[in-house]
Amino acid sequence: MKTVLAFCLVNPALGLGRWWRSLLALVLVAAVAVGCGGGGGSTSVAGVGSGGTGSFTSGPITGFGSIIVNGIRFDESAASASGSIKDDDGVVGSSGSLKLGMVVNVTGSSIDNSSTVPAATATAVTFVSEYLGAITAISTTTKTLVLLGKTIAVTGSTFFDDNLQNGFADLKAGMLVEVYGFYDSVSSVFTATRIEQKSASTDTKLIGEVTNLNTASSTFALGSVTVSYATIKPVTLANGQVVRVKGVFNKAGVLEASRVRLQEFGAQSIGVRDDAKVEGVVDPFTSAVSFSVNGVKVDARNAVVSGGVVAQGVRVEVEGSTTSDSVLVARKVTVKTSSQVDMGEFRITDVVTNLTPASKTFLVRGVKVDYSGTLGAVDYRGGVEADLGKTPAPTIEVTGMRSVSTGSLIVATRIKFNK
Repeated sequence: MKTVLAFCLVNPALGLGRWWRSLLALVLVAAVAVGCGGGGGSTSVAGVGSGGTGSFTSGPITGFGSIIVNGIRFDESAASASGSIKDDDGVVGSSGSLKLGMVVNVTGSSIDNSSTVPAATATAVTFVSEYLGAITAISTTTKTLVLLGKTIAVTGSTFFDDNLQNGFADLKAGMLVEVYGFYDSVSSVFTATRIEQKSASTDTKLIGEVTNLNTASSTFALGSVTVSYATIKPVTLANGQVVRVKGVFNKAGVLEASRVRLQEFGAQSIGVRDDAKVEGVVDPFTSAVSFSVNGVKVDARNAVVSGGVVAQGVRVEVEGSTTSDSVLVARKVTVKTSSQVDMGEFRITDVVTNLTPASKTFLVRGVKVDYSGTLGAVDYRGGVEADLGKTPAPTIEVTGMRSVSTGSLIVATRIKFNK
């Protein structure tokens, strides 16, 4: 480092011959890139700056062993030990609280791209559900359900909890469910990434666009639901804002809010991050270079866009870095088609348990896996099918897709044995 700094301070024109000046100029270019601010002062492999300011990621959990979000493997053990895994109300959870399909915000270390799967250490994980209430209608034709007056769309990658073994087919009118996913304020459709059945809850949660705001009575409407904020002091409200509301229905059918938050809550204090990656639905949309995803404002003026056209309600993955005012300056924007979403992969690493050769299933980190090859021959790496039954039980990495007919089952396409 001392040598690099010396080169940074040397004037190459001071009494040197042409050949030495040329050589020194080349060295100076490399020195500037390495040690004078051009490519970073620390040897981060993140590839987005080098200030060591870490990472921010928002999107659904698609794997375990540590958690995988947007293709990045985050070791969440330290965050769990420090009580930094929480829901959006600040209630402390643990690694066991995190489930496939949950939408989470993760802050962590800079991302290490030196291995096959990018990796980082999570310092905090916040999991955020948007709906909690009873189903009022179901359409098997469109694969949608109605919850608190809003349409919830189910895709091929929507994950269901273990109480809904048959996925969408197990949903019934009147069932109490909690839903994670992405909201589009223009269509008012919510795309579910995870659905859980709940036995009981006095609370109700929903997201929507403020209408009929009445500051005199401290009420507004979210679709067909009337919300009262008389007992709390929310952010400044205006018609057209998308807000997240939690509360309890009174006898008159009015939702008495215990909290009202803007859609971008949780994304307002990201700060400067060398690595930022967000997956979700574009909402709101100003232009193809100015929009928001999961409440994160995106500046895509210099981004490379692939896969389609950025527009309101489109599912995208945005990669870049964030500024001091928490704007994601995008390097890359990838538009995802509905078929790509339906065929989204899940990846889980852990020890094989409950192996049942008769049904060609086993459990890995509590998730049931079908290795029968219904999606084509399973690609075994570092072992063969018979090795699944070895003693002691092997540690494996399973890659697969959610079963079309069984909402909480992963159909394996690849099984890698960890040596």
